[in-house]
Amino acid sequence: MDSLLEEMEEEMERLIADFSAEIDEEDMDMLRVYNLKLVDNLSDTTFAHLPQAFPKHHIASLKVMRKRVEHLAQFQPQAFNSCINSCLCYVGPNAELQSCRFCGEPRFNPSGKPRKRFNYVPLVPCLSALYQSPKMIEKMAYQHRHQSQDGVFEDVFDGEIYKCLWGTKVTVGDIEQDHVFFQDETDIALGFATDGFAPFKNRKQTCWPILVYNYNLPPDIRFHHEHLICVGVIPSPKKPKDMDSFLWPFIFKLLELALGVKTFHKVYD
Repeated sequence: MDSLLEEMEEEMERLIADFSAEIDEEDMDMLRVYNLKLVDNLSDTTFAHLPQAFPKHHIASLKVMRKRVEHLAQFQPQAFNSCINSCLCYVGPNAELQSCRFCGEPRFNPSGKPRKRFNYVPLVPCLSALYQSPKMIEKMAYQHRHQSQDGVFEDVFDGEIYKCLWGTKVTVGDIEQDHVFFQDETDIALGFATDGFAPFKNRKQTCWPILVYNYNLPPDIRFHHEHLICVGVIPSPKKPKDMDSFLWPFIFKLLELALGVKTFHKVYD
């Protein structure tokens, strides 16, 4: 366990050093332009016209810009092989399977490439980024400001499950940790939900988003679209038969979070 924690610390320090050394004013200009596209929802066509509209400014292509932003963010989705019919994901106990144990479809095509992929968005960087924003830090303080009253149930923090966890030592596997649940102001209470929906009118295909809720936020905003964290979408066409396999990378990151992860935490006056 100690070796795992040391590896996590070394990796975080390396990422911080790489980021600090590489970002410069040119990168900041690129990030500002990319932010404009995202915030104002500029179409790719409109974005491609920006160099003609502002010829004195060097504006990289969208492809180049995305690659650079991805590199600077040190944030990349993880791709896992999945069944062509979305029965299961080839991770954990399914990692060595060459065909689906439900429908029998082969994992790879004749050229040896996976027939379908499931993309998982790492949760840890999403949560770490929240502590870079003074506005988010203030909003997430709601959890520690909330005061429960006997017999009054206004929020998840008034429930018995949360109250039982409060002050209980965290256990990962069979190993009890030194820290307890929600002892620090940076501890985050998370919720999870998934359900299938039909993205097309013919309703012959379904997909399953995997959503994470940040309960540290006040209840009147925590379920707003901009505060939901989608860590993956189980692809169509059918309902997964081994849901746990698609949740495998997500659960692994929850265990990592339970051990504790190092990140920046800016303190604002």
